[in-house]
Amino acid sequence: MGINLTEISQKVLDTVSNASNVFRKMYDLHYNPNPIDVPMEYIDENGQKRTTQVPNVAKFRKRVWDDVGGALGQFDRTFYVDQQNGDDNNEGTSSEPFASFHKAIMATPTGGAAKIYLANDYIFDETHAPIDIVGKNITIVFNGHQIKVFPYTQRPDGHVQYARLYVQNSTLSFYMNGTANLTLEENNTGKPIIYAGFVLTTGYYPRGVNAFNIYATGQDDQEIITIKANGLFGHYGAMPITYFSHLSLDGYRQNGKNIIKLYPNTSLYTIGDGCGSFSHKPGYIECVDQDGNHLDIKNYIAGVVRDSNGLPRNLITNVIL
Repeated sequence: MGINLTEISQKVLDTVSNASNVFRKMYDLHYNPNPIDVPMEYIDENGQKRTTQVPNVAKFRKRVWDDVGGALGQFDRTFYVDQQNGDDNNEGTSSEPFASFHKAIMATPTGGAAKIYLANDYIFDETHAPIDIVGKNITIVFNGHQIKVFPYTQRPDGHVQYARLYVQNSTLSFYMNGTANLTLEENNTGKPIIYAGFVLTTGYYPRGVNAFNIYATGQDDQEIITIKANGLFGHYGAMPITYFSHLSLDGYRQNGKNIIKLYPNTSLYTIGDGCGSFSHKPGYIECVDQDGNHLDIKNYIAGVVRDSNGLPRNLITNVIL
């Protein structure tokens, strides 16, 4: 019996072709950088040859990245607030801004971060309830606008609210650009307010670390903060070192300085019980009184609170002036 070279040659070609297809599929499945579906053959339960589409590694990675990236995107948000023209039923975008900080902060998931851009001037009047910032990283970008804070009027139960923003296990940052200004208006409530401030951290919640950062860039010799009554930032812990809070003042000017104007009996940072620290960048931030006279910034960091035995109930560390 003779050898059928044609048949052998065809079998060799078929084998090589099949091997080539297998290698091509393996390449597409594992190494092709383009996200594609690869047709793969298999034998079903009836012994029939079937073909199915299998996503390659690149497509699988893209799917995971899209899913995870989408989820992570929910924790890194951007909102716009326009108190005059916005609506808290909006989406919080530049074209459909929220009306309140409260809505933007509540829309930020716990553990997440948000940049909140001011689209107009904003006023905290006596009708604004306190806003809790719990487990979040919030940055408020002033966009050259102003925030005015008026003291609370007395509540029916006889109490006066201590602060507007309560920070718990969180970081709050102000980016004050352009002609941005924050003004704490005079206290006309007739009630003494202890540990009062625009921002307050408290140790009545689980232990943690808080930071309040102010970074100012804008016009030269710009008055960025005006404190006519009470204080900018207050820290009150349940007991020593259960809670740690840091106030940082920083900024940059091509020429001139950032100016903080303090009226009599006001403060930048008041530490009650607990532990806190303060720092600011020398040369870029200057404290002045209402007449423009230079003030020593360290005199406006209120410090030691003592118990009935005269022992300190707080600590101030890392005071960098």
